[in-house]
Amino acid sequence: MAIESSHLYQEIHEQPEVLRKMITRERSVVKKLAAAIQARQVDYVVIAARGTSDNAGRYAQYLLGSVNRLVVALATPSLFSIYKQPPRFGNALVIGISQSGKSPDIVSVLAEARRQGAMTAAITNFPDSDLARQTEHVITLHAGLEQSIAATKTYTASLAAIAMLSAELCEKPEMRDALQVAPDIVEQTLQLGPEIARVVERYRYMRDCVVLGRGYNYATAFELALKLKELTYTIAEPYSSADFMHGPLALIEGGFPAIVVAPSGVVLPEMQEFIRTLKQRDAEIVAISDDARTLGMARIPLKLPQATPEWLSPLTSIVPGQLFALHLASVRDFDPDHPRGLRKVTETVGKEGDRGRLGDGRRRLETGKETRRLGDWETGRLGDRETGRLGDVDSPFSLSPCLLVSLSLCLLVSTPLRVACADSAHQAASRFAVLRSRARILGHPMHRCPRACAHLSAIN
Repeated sequence: MAIESSHLYQEIHEQPEVLRKMITRERSVVKKLAAAIQARQVDYVVIAARGTSDNAGRYAQYLLGSVNRLVVALATPSLFSIYKQPPRFGNALVIGISQSGKSPDIVSVLAEARRQGAMTAAITNFPDSDLARQTEHVITLHAGLEQSIAATKTYTASLAAIAMLSAELCEKPEMRDALQVAPDIVEQTLQLGPEIARVVERYRYMRDCVVLGRGYNYATAFELALKLKELTYTIAEPYSSADFMHGPLALIEGGFPAIVVAPSGVVLPEMQEFIRTLKQRDAEIVAISDDARTLGMARIPLKLPQATPEWLSPLTSIVPGQLFALHLASVRDFDPDHPRGLRKVTETVGKEGDRGRLGDGRRRLETGKETRRLGDWETGRLGDRETGRLGDVDSPFSLSPCLLVSLSLCLLVSTPLRVACADSAHQAASRFAVLRSRARILGHPMHRCPRACAHLSAIN
């Protein structure tokens, strides 16, 4: 299937129009909610959400906290759905964020908030959903049907809804103006697609990485990491750059991939210093930024088309991450619309014993006329058993077919190895071990490669 025909590709590229529609149609709804918040003088905000919507909640923590000086907490739904010990909301605004509005545990938080007399609001794509029916105010995302399991357009629409609320609460015309042009900047950012499609080939066999951001883009780091997990089955761990210095920094070794989200803003100097620390440890840095100096420090620079106000930058900085995950899934021969074992609506625990169905997670083996292919979460596209093609020698996270065969033969005779490729010897050996196990699954004819003997001369 051509990547352009996938629902995910189309939904990523629908985001500018979705944002324009939502900003235009929901302005009066958001103004009404902002007026009610001001009239009630709420003391703090509680947000109930899961997955991608939870990452939108992280953005709200920074935006409503810094611009509107509101304390924002993320709810713990299990206190409501499992422990049956809901905390007291008092004079809070409780917001539920859910594209479907169907998750029982999120609905349970809003139902309890309403029972306690707290102000309630929902941000959802379905204004007639269970979640919406539990709230006084409903901001509709107007994203249309989102058919791909991985959420994209509903995420950026949720960010825009939160930004609209912040702008109306503080009544700053410059914030409203910046929101009006945000869809155009997202549209420009989508032009990075061909460049990203080219560079992701380098990361076809990447098994793990870290995604780093700070401030408003702490949420971006979490959402980008989630997309890599969902779509490419990469172990992608998100961190604040500050938290990363408190222990996880020990993960970094030569060639370890670190995706850094660092657009212009107050935290940029700190992020630049952090990148220098990563470079001292020989990390391979992918930078998402509009700042030339920051991009100059990266192995793979992904340039945002223009600077946006820092508070609004998560709307644009996530787009390269969405495209990166989409194209990486494509080069690994994964279905971007249907990640294994996932469903569009994940009904997490709503009541004790009710856990919803998450799919059976079985791996599918596709059989063609002459070849068998296995899309594998650890190695990406293993290859073709007839041609023997197992990798891309230009990628630092892959091994050439002949090198794999050479490693196999040398391991059998216990020959000392020095691997003449981009990976260090221990990294190459670990990649080989994984690929060899997958080749065994396919019955790959590694030992019959006609070029094996010739390639042995490259290894001492």
